[in-house]
Amino acid sequence: MCLLSVCWGKFTDRFSQAFWGPLSFLTAYFIAVDHPLRYSLQLIVSLGQFYGDVLYYATSLFDHYILDVAYTRPEAAYYWGYFVLMNAFWIVIPGYLMYQSVDATVRAFRAVNDASKLLQKAQQMSYYKKKA
Repeated sequence: MCLLSVCWGKFTDRFSQAFWGPLSFLTAYFIAVDHPLRYSLQLIVSLGQFYGDVLYYATSLFDHYILDVAYTRPEAAYYWGYFVLMNAFWIVIPGYLMYQSVDATVRAFRAVNDASKLLQKAQQMSYYKKKA
């Protein structure tokens, strides 16, 4: 029987290999061709990356402060340079992409709602009649 953390680590590694990699390439392709599913997949992949890094920070900080186990050298430059700065890219970039995806989704729904209201107004003023 394996430890929970070891079993969970194996599962997440296999999940990443099976899904996140191919999904990331598909997302990059959809961005390149400006496909309508771009924002949905971009949000899913970015949220997965964001979640993984937050989980990494949380478990490392828990081990450091609660279990008193450090995985970095004791010098501050290593902690801030490697642990914080190098992993911050995986927080900032997916965070921006998630914001961009949500913003595009809001704008799309707003445009559909505006068009629907305009169509209803045109129907009320007899400019447009619904087909039977």
